[in-house]
Amino acid sequence: MLMAGAAAATVEELHEGCRLSLRLLDERALGPASPLQGWISSLPPRVQTPVHWQDAELRQLGCPLLIAQVP
Repeated sequence: MLMAGAAAATVEELHEGCRLSLRLLDERALGPASPLQGWISSLPPRVQTPVHWQDAELRQLGCPLLIAQVP
């Protein structure tokens, strides 16, 4: 399990998800020096979430609860 850990300790006020994102960026920046390099390199370069979707795509979900959560 990957956790935010000490790499983001100076930003403790951030949400855990943000700290984890920073940790992943730190590891990616290390390149081959990262002990997680094999795993990091297998991750997709971009991730699309419902926040990135067009309104028509959201409506196709047919889930009003999720649609209401997307800003």
